[in-house]
Amino acid sequence: MLAMHMAWLESKGLQPRDVIDRRQDITESVIIAEDELTAYLLGNAADARIEVLDDVDVVHVVRAHLDYFEAIGAVGPSASSTDL
Repeated sequence: MLAMHMAWLESKGLQPRDVIDRRQDITESVIIAEDELTAYLLGNAADARIEVLDDVDVVHVVRAHLDYFEAIGAVGPSASSTDL
């Protein structure tokens, strides 16, 4: 799931080349919806024939990943409904 999540982030432009010891130079705001990421992971798990016993487990994985990114300062402010 972590590798799939990182691939998804890369598809959104959130994982630069040569990422080791380099700050990202993101110039545009990117809004990440947890449900979009969860759906992506569930779909990719099915395509990869990974058995997910309970869909809510993927929700927990997504939450843990996003909590980690927030803890290391890799997450900006939350978007408000007026930002959409």
